[in-house]
Amino acid sequence: MEKKLEKFGWELIIAGIFFAIIGLILICFPETSLRFIETVVGILFIFIGITKISDYKKLSKKNILFNYDMYYGMIAVILGAIAILFENQLSQAFRTLIGIWIIYSGIIKLIFATTISTIDNNIGKSTLIFSIIIIICGIFVIAYDNSIMITLGIIIIIYSIMEIITGFIYLNNIKKIFNALKKTTFIIK
Repeated sequence: MEKKLEKFGWELIIAGIFFAIIGLILICFPETSLRFIETVVGILFIFIGITKISDYKKLSKKNILFNYDMYYGMIAVILGAIAILFENQLSQAFRTLIGIWIIYSGIIKLIFATTISTIDNNIGKSTLIFSIIIIICGIFVIAYDNSIMITLGIIIIIYSIMEIITGFIYLNNIKKIFNALKKTTFIIK
């Protein structure tokens, strides 16, 4: 379980760094970067999806806290396949795909934040605030689909910063979270 928490923290940081790079590319090269980024994001979503599905199969039903991995993985694989297969048609829909992913990621963190807040209120509050900001960023990306790529890049960078900070919060509190979870019914041995 401790390794799962650590892996989860590093997944957040790596995803955050990846999306920060995408945001910077969008800001620096808004016109030429969209198609390339669609393909790379599609591949990333498929990779994340396969990883999450694999994690779910490894954990099976041993761990109730992380039982969303199968759904997370399936949605990621579907979004990745759509991004790759319909590359030309998705120039306009790219922002919507990213927005959906950001909202979904924020919702998952929101669910986790409510669980963690029962264990440690400070960690829960921080994660809750970041989750809400992430969801708002995702809604903005979807609602303003005619916004310029630079705005999208800035929003993706904000999202990536929140993702990285959340990852470090988890990594810095793994033992505390693990010890608290050992005392609850979340871990089935």
